[in-house]
Amino acid sequence: MTAPRKKRWRARGGFRPGRPGSRNGGRGGRPRTDAEPTPELQAKRIALAGGLARVVRGRLVIERAPDGDPARTATPLDVLETRRLISVAQAAAGRQFAADHALAFPTGGRGDGVPPSIPALERAEAAYAAGLAALEACGARVKQAVIELAIWRAAGAGLELGWLRQGLNALERVSRSRLKPTGMVRRGRPGEGAPVLRSPKGEGA
Repeated sequence: MTAPRKKRWRARGGFRPGRPGSRNGGRGGRPRTDAEPTPELQAKRIALAGGLARVVRGRLVIERAPDGDPARTATPLDVLETRRLISVAQAAAGRQFAADHALAFPTGGRGDGVPPSIPALERAEAAYAAGLAALEACGARVKQAVIELAIWRAAGAGLELGWLRQGLNALERVSRSRLKPTGMVRRGRPGEGAPVLRSPKGEGA
């Protein structure tokens, strides 16, 4: 990554190596653990998945089976997908939008200490801009509902599922358009070996 590009990325909050535990460096935060979740945590996850459970004398008692996998309740998008309030494709589109935002506008930095490559950063910026434009075309309320849930993971009581689904559908259409093969220009003269396929001039990757 060139110096100006790296400077701009770090100005947004990108990873700055050599400062463990800081906002812009290191692997700060709680250490990861593979320990078995406590009964209280399992009961909470079951409740988020639409079930009902309680802890009696340190043991988990499930009173109503959850609608989906309690382990997939880490984010509001996971919870809504697990409870079948949004589709798998809608949840995936929301996660991709959040991932593009996190790479283009990092707040805590990447854990490996390696800035993203210029192509990866440019793809994330372009993808986030396309998703944001699609949300803006749906209206301010739709845009706010998706950004608050997907990026900031804030799911309050005032969440309007209709607005959220409309925004996620728009992001899903953007994702599908990115995956479709674009028109390719076949370059190379006959007899010069296998032709090379390149994107049309002016289009990004």
